Amino acid sequence: MYKVSLCIITGLFLFGCAVNPIPKGYDGPLATIHDTSELVKDTKVYFYQLSKIDGKTVETSSSRTASVNYGRGFAMDAVTINRQVPAKESKLRIEGITHKEV
Repeated sequence: MYKVSLCIITGLFLFGCAVNPIPKGYDGPLATIHDTSELVKDTKVYFYQLSKIDGKTVETSSSRTASVNYGRGFAMDAVTINRQVPAKESKLRIEGITHKEV
């Protein structure tokens, strides 16, 4: 139970710090970035996700999955995020992680 609570608190903290990747007033071209996930079994998912744009944290598929599946016990449905970003030179952080319900 402690691990679940810690994951949820961490997810909420990160989600609270997430920013909109499109700056206010931006009217230029946009690109779409699709996170991906691979369900290994009912309680384990591999995520390949965008986590930062130009050093700013964005919401991740793993944090959204943790939020959506809270309270469901060992059952888990993966949620992947698609987001639009400015089509310009940017520094992106893409990560591969394992999300596992315990």
